[in-house]
Amino acid sequence: LWELWITAKQWKGNRNALNQELQRLVNSHNWQSSYMHTIAGLYAGQETVENVFRAVAAINNDAAREKDAYTEATFFTGGYLQNVKHNGVAARKLFNSNLNELNRVSLERTLIELEIATLKKPIH
Repeated sequence: LWELWITAKQWKGNRNALNQELQRLVNSHNWQSSYMHTIAGLYAGQETVENVFRAVAAINNDAAREKDAYTEATFFTGGYLQNVKHNGVAARKLFNSNLNELNRVSLERTLIELEIATLKKPIH
């Protein structure tokens, strides 16, 4: 998932080339869990934001694992909205609406807080 996020974040080419590269990356991995597979599918244009969070909710056998998955899903889905869809408003809304549900000690939570601060800054 990090490879997808970094590729989208650093991409300098056109959108079609980005979409092709993301599709290639998604197809080159064997995703360990269904929620990760769904997040990857989002980056490949095959899934929806709603399906990502449905996949996380389906974990429901381990509360700590579900909270970690929810935090990862929020981060990577917000990154998709920002860097693939170029929709900072939707990313900020997603980050803010999920903030109270995130794992407090997760690396992704810290990065989400940084992204929220960045998204609040006016663009000049």
